[in-house]
Amino acid sequence: MTDYESIRLEYISGGISLRSLADRHGINPKTLMDKARRDGWSKDKARHQGSVKEKTRQKIEREQVKERVSSLERLQSIVDKLLIKTEDAVELSNAEARDIRQLTAAVKDLAEILGYATVNKDDERMQGGVVILPPVLERPEREREE
Repeated sequence: MTDYESIRLEYISGGISLRSLADRHGINPKTLMDKARRDGWSKDKARHQGSVKEKTRQKIEREQVKERVSSLERLQSIVDKLLIKTEDAVELSNAEARDIRQLTAAVKDLAEILGYATVNKDDERMQGGVVILPPVLERPEREREE
């Protein structure tokens, strides 16, 4: 007795033709082709292939999301370190305004990448893609003279 169900599964899941399956299982090719046509094996194969493609797409998408999350976590770590350095520089107020601007620009750029910051590009404080800090962060003239 021929096990048509196992042949059907082999046809649906593999890249093998009905003629090759008939030869492999010692069946008349016309008999197998008629059975496959009657039972809709081609539709089953198309559904199976569609399912495999969808599962593959989902798996690839999950891997891409994992990679993005990993990158964002690394960027978040960098942003946190830069924020600490910026806060330290502001608290010590021995940093040059230029240094603080550079640190602030780096934090802003990373924050934009992370999606946490939205900056109006028409902002008059923007120069070359960097927000120019207000004079409040610069040391007053009288402190410089002392």
